[in-house]
Amino acid sequence: MDYVIYACERLRANGFRITPPRRQVLSLLEGEERALSPYDMRERLRQRRVKMDVVTVYRVLEVLERLDLVHRVYRTGGYVRCWRSDLGAHHHHLVCTDCGRVTEITGDRIDEVADREARENGYRVTGHILELFGLCGGCQAGSERQA
Repeated sequence: MDYVIYACERLRANGFRITPPRRQVLSLLEGEERALSPYDMRERLRQRRVKMDVVTVYRVLEVLERLDLVHRVYRTGGYVRCWRSDLGAHHHHLVCTDCGRVTEITGDRIDEVADREARENGYRVTGHILELFGLCGGCQAGSERQA
């Protein structure tokens, strides 16, 4: 199943309409491996001859984020699609500092360490965000060729 179909089903199941702006943002994110800022999205939509102001983009992203259909990547300030059901509800991101590629990972062992540390320090964790950043394989290979 492709991302747009999956996302539209989730939107409908949660009582949201499939509006043209929502479908256009979903379609834009479907082919992206990098996080896009709302301003980047507006510009790319404009290149597709779609007129949408940045406020509308933000409103669409707010709904999509609430349904875990996009995630904010704090390192870049952008948003990336999210729909890998094989990762379960909670996952983390690897972010390439060179090309901006974002990869979703489960990070189950990371969660175990975080939970243990929280317990040992008297915390009850209600959520967290983890982004690991470095160079992806493609960028590592590119930097080795240049060296």
